[in-house]
Amino acid sequence: MFVERPEPDGALAGIAPLLAAADVVFGNFEGVLSERHPAVPGGSPAQITSPAYASGLGGFDVVSLANNHAMDAGRGGLVDTVDELAKLDVRTVGAGANLAEALAPVVIEKSGTRLAFIAVTAVLQHGAEARHDVPGLAPLRADDAYLQIGRAHV
Repeated sequence: MFVERPEPDGALAGIAPLLAAADVVFGNFEGVLSERHPAVPGGSPAQITSPAYASGLGGFDVVSLANNHAMDAGRGGLVDTVDELAKLDVRTVGAGANLAEALAPVVIEKSGTRLAFIAVTAVLQHGAEARHDVPGLAPLRADDAYLQIGRAHV
């Protein structure tokens, strides 16, 4: 989800009753909320927007930042995004100030039921992964292997 429009609070108006009725609302935030950090090389300037547009996300309990656009404005933009969402009481998962924070679950308890959210991504630019003492995304490492089925014609 990425919300940038003249009336950000109305962006999700069509599903507002559904969101309001839910015990917990989770989504994927595909963007950056920052006015201080421009796009980095390879980042998409179109995915970077003013924090003023974030108000439409106030109905979410948790959003994933583990995606290919969370680092479009670099580590500073990621930190700004986490801070802006926290101001709306929206918790983030899949990114953080270091690898432990990026991989940490968000746990929410509602009506006696505990829910844990995690988020990882295998779609990220080189160097966008969080490290021991470096902000970034929760990386998912995957190795692909292909086995030819059938006889090879020589």
